[in-house]
Order: sequence, then structure tokens, then C-alpha cells
Amino acid sequence: MVFLVNNVIYLIYEELAKREAEKKVRGKKARSRFEQICPELIDEHYNWFITIEANCGDYFIDRDIEVAEQKARQKYPSGWLVTFRLNETVTCGRI
Repeated sequence: MVFLVNNVIYLIYEELAKREAEKKVRGKKARSRFEQICPELIDEHYNWFITIEANCGDYFIDRDIEVAEQKARQKYPSGWLVTFRLNETVTCGRI
């Protein structure tokens, strides 16, 4: 019985590691797309939020983070979305 528990725990850690790796890949894809389009958008939409669907590169912008994400969710309800801010820091909030 202990052997089964150890196998289950191992599988859980394996799955978590797999998900973390997929998350990093999505983040890199979205960041790459952001770096491509940011120069075009930053002057006219400074400090707006941009939500990018990582697989296809489609993006949605708005002054309100919730609206940008809602626009993206309408088109990609189960998509892998990443949100950035159109400014020098690219961050969406404060620590």
C-alpha cells in the first residue's frame, strides 16, 4: 500500500512539473508577441492593458484590465491568456 502512495505522489509531482513547464512556454510565447507589437501600440495606448492568447498571438487591449481579459475570454474561453501593461515596466500591478 505504501508503494502505491509513493507512486501517486510521484505522479502528482510529475504532473505539476509538466504544468509549470507548459506555463513557462506560454509565457515566453506571449512575451515574444508582446515585444513585437508593443512599439506599435505604446504611444497611443500608454499604460493600457494587453491580453495575449499565447498560442495564436491574438491580442486585446483596454484601459481596464478586466475588460481586456473579458474581451479575450469571449473569443478564447479556454485559451491560454497572458496580460501585460503597455509601459516601460510591462507589469500590471504594484508589489
